[in-house]
Amino acid sequence: MKFPSLKIKERILDHIIQGLIVFASVFLAFWLTEVRESINTKKEVETALKSIALELSYNHHRIEYTFNYHLNFSQKMDSVANFSPDNYEKLHGFHIVGWQGIQLPMLRSTAYKTITNSGLINKLNFETQKNLADIYSVQKLIEDADNSIIGFTINDLEFTKLSKIKHLTGLYLDLLPDVMGFYQKYGYPLLNEKGYSQKLDNGMLKIIIDQKNI
Repeated sequence: MKFPSLKIKERILDHIIQGLIVFASVFLAFWLTEVRESINTKKEVETALKSIALELSYNHHRIEYTFNYHLNFSQKMDSVANFSPDNYEKLHGFHIVGWQGIQLPMLRSTAYKTITNSGLINKLNFETQKNLADIYSVQKLIEDADNSIIGFTINDLEFTKLSKIKHLTGLYLDLLPDVMGFYQKYGYPLLNEKGYSQKLDNGMLKIIIDQKNI
């Protein structure tokens, strides 16, 4: 009479073992899926940060170049105004040696827009998200200025007059240090190992940034 009871116990034990095996298999499958997704997410985040670092690196060079250009040309316009005030209102930018047009910074923001629109930005930690948002929010001031000036130059045939160029130059001399200040304060510590490793050289741009205490 004990044999049927033993068989029942063996069956129950078999069911339990099979259930544990099935549970372990399902759990392992989910775990492996999560591991793969985690690895893929890390790779995507790494690629995104490297793309932004390259973007900031390009913009860094553009900021330095356009700032120095506008600073030098502004100084030349000041010299003309001081030594020949009567001619100042009559002259155009192309009358002065070194004129290379308005020289818009045309900073890039494609990498940041891509990770924002794709939702990948949410995979970054909060501090990283905030720092990048601050950088590109300030940079948007330059982008808006570029777009406004493009429209201005198309519609105004006398946009190259020194009095008008002086205003546009002053605009960039005021905004560009703000953007570079955010690059150096937030972008460099975050992305210097990803590709944005430029430190600002000594010069007027750095002096202005230090004075603003950005």
